[in-house]
Amino acid sequence: MMKEKVVIYIHGLHGSYQEVKDYAYLEDEYDVFGLDYQDGNPWEPKDTIINNFIELSKNYKEVVVIAYSIGAFYAYEYLSDFKIDKAFFISPVGDMYELVKRMMFASGISEAQLEKEGTTKNKIGQIFSYEYNNHLKKHDDHWKVPTYILYGANDKLIKLQDINNFINNHPNSYLTIKQGSEHHLKSEEEKDFIRKWILRNM
Repeated sequence: MMKEKVVIYIHGLHGSYQEVKDYAYLEDEYDVFGLDYQDGNPWEPKDTIINNFIELSKNYKEVVVIAYSIGAFYAYEYLSDFKIDKAFFISPVGDMYELVKRMMFASGISEAQLEKEGTTKNKIGQIFSYEYNNHLKKHDDHWKVPTYILYGANDKLIKLQDINNFINNHPNSYLTIKQGSEHHLKSEEEKDFIRKWILRNM
């Protein structure tokens, strides 16, 4: 029987919608679904994410999003105009523009080179787009959802300043820092911490 409330999980890079099984403890009160999309350049899965979100969230009175890493970026980038009552972001990409700049710098790609070439790849095949970088630089999302953020203190991918940038731009956000954890919170102890964190803030 369909419940009145739904949790939608949005996975991160190289993840899977099947990770939603980690949130089965919410099924007494919520229908719980993983949103399926294919990895790609961050401008590519927009339509898939929007269409799947509409399908999964329709007919529910309350919608909660749990999103990991770049999945959180997709939530606030593409789903800001939809009804979402609460969100939980785990190791979120809080400032995609700054992250891309750091990745370009590490790859030896300058903004002048990117502007000249339009798109370029680094040695591991990551594609950088001048048009998309300009979009990130100027874009202002409409995310107003109460958002709980969990950040690993030893995260080597996402800087705490990126998280603070997000919080400064989205005042209805609440940060928890997990000491001793990195970007991937996958151990049993970390999963238990996430479970207690979500239940405490639901």
